[in-house]
Amino acid sequence: MAHLPKERRNLRRITPLLWYICVSMPSRLLFIYLIISFSLFACRVTQENVTGTYQHHGNRMTSLTLDKDHRFTFVSRVVNIKANDADSTEPNFFTTGSWKVVKKNLILQSDHSPPNPDEELFSDSISRFTYISSFVFVDPAGEPVSIRQITFYPDKIKPHYGNSLYFFAQDFRKTDTLTFHFLGYPAFKYPGSVPYSYANNMHKITLYDPFRPGFFQQAAVPITARSNRLDLPSPRLHLRKTGGSSR
Repeated sequence: MAHLPKERRNLRRITPLLWYICVSMPSRLLFIYLIISFSLFACRVTQENVTGTYQHHGNRMTSLTLDKDHRFTFVSRVVNIKANDADSTEPNFFTTGSWKVVKKNLILQSDHSPPNPDEELFSDSISRFTYISSFVFVDPAGEPVSIRQITFYPDKIKPHYGNSLYFFAQDFRKTDTLTFHFLGYPAFKYPGSVPYSYANNMHKITLYDPFRPGFFQQAAVPITARSNRLDLPSPRLHLRKTGGSSR
């Protein structure tokens, strides 16, 4: 067999490679297109990847819950306060409203009226005719709420530790008053917040966050599909998604 020229031998070696590249090029382009399309779809902000509960990293009682029906609930809880303040200058509160996604922003609009206009700031679960009177304070989750100090009529102030106070009703006159001060919650007054009683009763008082109307006014919060973090502009808070589903 005659030997082929060197140029032709090299061409025979290169031809299969060129053929592989030419044939596989459409497949490669299709693969790249699919990868890019999937990445763009995964980065889209949708209702499914936005809904859920976001909590403050330093205070899990402060949270924003985005429901699937485009309603939200924001709860703000105080975590610290100046020691010489009787009541919190930044009280606890909650606000409700509607949310929507516009481009890559979460838009929050608060309601101007509470969801339950008749809801009180306190509720009293009372056990009557006990051997001693008492007040025990808890939050809506049943967790103790510490009493910071108590004002006795007319202006005697006494620091207090714990979430309860015990006394005998016989030692308490109708003209006497007790004002309990808390961190974040409004002050509670007896009698006043609940009626005066001659008998010994045990009061379990649940403290509720007051509603704040119109807190968010078309507030824009940047958000991405892959981020589990929300940075609220006002108040300046960093919230992280808990991983649970919305209510």
